[in-house]
Amino acid sequence: ASAKATGGFISFTPTKTIHTFTSSGTFNNTSGAPITNAEYLILGGGGGGGGGSDSDLEGGGGGAGAVYSTDPAVPSPQRQSTVTIAPGSTTVTIGAGGSRGTDPTMGGNGGHTTALGVTVGGGGGGGSRNAGYPPGPIPSNYNGGAPGDSAKGPAPADNAGSGGGGGQRDSGSPGDGAGAAGDLGSAGGSGAHPSSPSASGGGGGGGFGGAGTNSGLDGGVSRGGYGGVGIDINITGSPLRVAGGGGGAGYKSGGKGGIQEAVYQGTPYSDYGAGKGAGGIPASGSPAQRADNAAGLAVQNTGAGGGGGGEIGGLGGSGIVVIAYPT
Repeated sequence: ASAKATGGFISFTPTKTIHTFTSSGTFNNTSGAPITNAEYLILGGGGGGGGGSDSDLEGGGGGAGAVYSTDPAVPSPQRQSTVTIAPGSTTVTIGAGGSRGTDPTMGGNGGHTTALGVTVGGGGGGGSRNAGYPPGPIPSNYNGGAPGDSAKGPAPADNAGSGGGGGQRDSGSPGDGAGAAGDLGSAGGSGAHPSSPSASGGGGGGGFGGAGTNSGLDGGVSRGGYGGVGIDINITGSPLRVAGGGGGAGYKSGGKGGIQEAVYQGTPYSDYGAGKGAGGIPASGSPAQRADNAAGLAVQNTGAGGGGGGEIGGLGGSGIVVIAYPT
């Protein structure tokens, strides 16, 4: 088989030609004729995990980048239609993963990804306890994670991703401080409140396939919220497990990333490219061991969120673009 275009890593199935971009580049239709029925995945960068303080585990997980795709796994009305690509070149820009939050800053929002004339947003960064204080006032947003809408692409196609998990709360009720969902993502979870025993804990970031959860208690000691589940995209013929939300940090244990509630306790690892939250105590009453239980970095080119941090959050995963057409 021969490709009708250049750009990215080119592969073939019995019925498709596939161009995969893991870094920015150019897609060039060199066939001299329109390419019809083109499928695609355009994935924004994941948000970075929020940072905590030197002696605590307070950061929320980063949200997943927006998923804009024709893949049948994407539910309606979020699933997109195939397109026709005219002869000539078009720029592909891959969104970077959000930066790592430090004491006491939020994780950075994921970067925008652009392809085929469409720009999609990154995931919202995870919250941090009292980000910006001092010198500014203590935040009034319950140390919230960034909403997916804050990292959206340009209007009129906003294409916003998932919200970040909130950092440890100083006030409010469960659910306060969660990063709101964009139209192509899910919401993050809320951080713990200090009135609970040993309440250090951040909420999980939203994944494309589900919201992050609030920080909760495990044996009376807080654990980080888990990040929302991602999605399996099959445009290449092999599943791409992408867009999981990062886990929140927690005193008892960091939340796993990209995990469904039903399998949270029995699964020893994060999924869908997402980073695990920092945390874990070696024995009852012992201090958290940040150096040995650091925030997990998201896998690059998965658009997943980084884990919430005890001191430094995890880096978000960069985006990816896949363009496929009949061979």
